[in-house]
Amino acid sequence: MPFVKAGQQIQVLVVDENPLTRFGILSVVNLHPELHVCEEAADALTACALFIRERPTMVVLDVSLPKGDGIELVRKFSRLRTGCSFVVVSDLRDSATVRRAFQAGAGAFVSKTDEAAELFCALEAVITGRTYLGKVVSSTFISKVELKSPSRLQKLLGTLSDRELHVFRRTARGQGVTAIARELSVSVKTIETHHRRIKEKLKLCNSSQLHSTARAWLDSLHKL
Repeated sequence: MPFVKAGQQIQVLVVDENPLTRFGILSVVNLHPELHVCEEAADALTACALFIRERPTMVVLDVSLPKGDGIELVRKFSRLRTGCSFVVVSDLRDSATVRRAFQAGAGAFVSKTDEAAELFCALEAVITGRTYLGKVVSSTFISKVELKSPSRLQKLLGTLSDRELHVFRRTARGQGVTAIARELSVSVKTIETHHRRIKEKLKLCNSSQLHSTARAWLDSLHKL
């Protein structure tokens, strides 16, 4: 539960690439009498700078972000500010991503296809020290029984680091090595090393298998 003095509002940082999505989240957050949006960011680097400057006690963020990764931000911000709470709002809802978000320190995970009321409930849950899983994500887990019987690929994806999973998601969206390197402000060689490790961990023989597996994984998420 975030530490705030009596009568003092909880300051919230909203991080999402899409301006309309940020506006929607901001609107829901500001409906809660205990919450106030102190800043908003469209990418991970800006979010880091604002987090250090504003010192919010709650962050509402997406997993997929330009110039970084939402789960990595949760881990980093948790170390920088003890007691900060995190609500993830994402279009990703596979078990590997959801598990990883909670392991990193998230208190709630809501799908972007959920009703606005679900986000409000998630905010309320986190304020009172409870965890929350949105209806769309919950129904996906129930229908696929993913929490009890994860697929072979989901198990292997669980062995990837946060950065490797982020690169895998970018690869699934058709981004090449150079584009991913530019996005993350690292060298092409670094991304090539990530690709090599991903292939090893997912037991893939070559780059062609990596790209086809990544695309198939992304297609499977759209069918959930």
